[in-house]
Amino acid sequence: MNLESGSGRILGFGLRFTHNGRIYESRTSMTERLRGAMCESLDRRSHRARKQSPELARAYGMSMRLFDTGRNAFNSSASISFTSDQIRAILLDVTAPGTWSKTVTGATNANPVVYSSVGHGFSNNDVLVLGGIGGNLSANQTGLATAVAANTFDLNTLEGVAVAGSGAFTTNGYAINLTQAVTIGDLLGTNVATLNLAGKTSSRGVANATSPLTWAAVPAGHTVTAVIYYDNSFAQLLGWQDGKVRVKVQKAVLALDTSIVTMPLTGQLWDGVTGAAPVIWWSDGHSSTLNAAANQGDDSLTITAQAAGGVALNSTADVAVFGGGLPFATSGASVSLTIGTVYFPTNPTGIYAL
Repeated sequence: MNLESGSGRILGFGLRFTHNGRIYESRTSMTERLRGAMCESLDRRSHRARKQSPELARAYGMSMRLFDTGRNAFNSSASISFTSDQIRAILLDVTAPGTWSKTVTGATNANPVVYSSVGHGFSNNDVLVLGGIGGNLSANQTGLATAVAANTFDLNTLEGVAVAGSGAFTTNGYAINLTQAVTIGDLLGTNVATLNLAGKTSSRGVANATSPLTWAAVPAGHTVTAVIYYDNSFAQLLGWQDGKVRVKVQKAVLALDTSIVTMPLTGQLWDGVTGAAPVIWWSDGHSSTLNAAANQGDDSLTITAQAAGGVALNSTADVAVFGGGLPFATSGASVSLTIGTVYFPTNPTGIYAL
């Protein structure tokens, strides 16, 4: 799985889903995004944006990440043994809520967005992944809970900027608490299918496993939202994979602009040809439509002329990777996931020290 612990390095993990005879291949890597989460967690602890080295900057901004408990475990030599412990991968349907996987029943078209979720139990500064919300599409972000009340909360981006609405709420979504969730039971929910990783190796802190991972005859009738990894020895959560990358605006976008300067993309967003041009919904409530391929490593997006209002500096968006395959509806067929390519250099020494 190419997770890495206290040595300060984490490498690559490619995704390829085979479902109903179709192949969906992610052009990013799971653990790149997990690595980005560690970087984001450091930033979250300081509650401000930091100046970063090039590798740290490249890893920053990923919606897929380690759970807090998983990050801490990998940073502890006494907690998780990747090779000795039984590591499992689960296909998760989040439509059935769990202890720290909640249904979002409202999201106001306001600045800030006020999210409704009865008895959610969140605390201020919990890291949340919001997804599946219909109508108010900019409300689907990764960020920090704030203004928490019994049945509502607001959300700040990891840079500390309030998430703003983009339209009227239409359909329920979900909120995953990456801070409070500790064991796999905290998220279930519906466990669609489970498998044990085989052929595990660990060298110089880099963990890997036999590829592809294949779930045979996955039960039909579910919507798989994410792949979750956990240590079965302790039922301890490790990583959340939802097929998205986090994109961050590095320069304010003005009306009629046709390009956006971003942090380098950690996954391909579009090939410029296949299907409709993707629309990116930013955390400031505005949107942009791609007008050309957006490849991994690019640090700018080509867009159709930006609408009035532009896009604010430091706006972020959780964007589906091109061909990533998540979410998907199960039909009883098998599902495969390919562990693959290393994309990033090693991180600077000591960046995970808290």
